Amino acid sequence: MNDTYGHEAGDEVLRQFSLILRDTVRKPDLVTRWGGEEFVVVAVDTFRTPQLTLTERIRQAVEAHPFRLPNGQTIHQTCSVGYAFFPFLELDPESMAWDQVLNLADGALYIAKREGRNRVCGVVPGPTLMDSPRALIAVGKDLVDPMKAGLVGLVRRDS
Repeated sequence: MNDTYGHEAGDEVLRQFSLILRDTVRKPDLVTRWGGEEFVVVAVDTFRTPQLTLTERIRQAVEAHPFRLPNGQTIHQTCSVGYAFFPFLELDPESMAWDQVLNLADGALYIAKREGRNRVCGVVPGPTLMDSPRALIAVGKDLVDPMKAGLVGLVRRDS
């Protein structure tokens, strides 16, 4: 964005993107810019059903929005969304810290980007964790790569 249209345009797109997020999520939810072009949404009191409703709503709102640049030009952008639940394990809420779950959501975001962008990808506990929450101890709670964790059944895709 910045290379093509300049930093002022990039800043304006981020500003409009943040407004889309604010208007798309519910009032009690928290939206924050995490760094660069990444944002974090903390959706409180959600059910552990697939979050494709909220995340897909965000993706569609960005895709449909005409971003007006400072020079008057209008462009269209897309976004990719990664998500995970916190606590990650309902029956063992202290098994993973919030930053570990955030790393899982970030890993899901990169999966969405790798698969073609403009997508939603989430991760939820896989069969190994559902059968034995203590399986996290075996990996030292260093769960940061959903692709690797999925290979051993620790997580699975939710999208």
